[in-house]
Amino acid sequence: MYSYLFVNGLIFLVVGLRGLFKPVETVATPYGLIAEEVDARNYLRAGAGGVVIAAGALQIVGVLLPSLALPALIMVVTLLGGMVGGRLVSLVLDGRPTVVPWIAGGFETLGLALGGYWLWVELTR
Repeated sequence: MYSYLFVNGLIFLVVGLRGLFKPVETVATPYGLIAEEVDARNYLRAGAGGVVIAAGALQIVGVLLPSLALPALIMVVTLLGGMVGGRLVSLVLDGRPTVVPWIAGGFETLGLALGGYWLWVELTR
């Protein structure tokens, strides 16, 4: 579980830092969004930057402080479950996306499956 939290936490930190410092290039452009206004960049930096960095930091802290490992694991499974669930709803309501959402969704689904496994292991001890 600790290796999962560490690797996943690092991934979240890298993705979050990119979203914080290059929100248009990292988030808007690959998804075909226009984020020219300050409000749009503010929203992207908060949601794709700040929230993701906080999630990554909690995962790393969970490795360093074992008492926070289970809460960190629950948090990341919840976040990834929300992302995967949102993508599934979009498939039904909006249709098939281009390649970028498929790749992101694949990694999110893999992270969710691994996190779900570790959560199951921890809760059935």
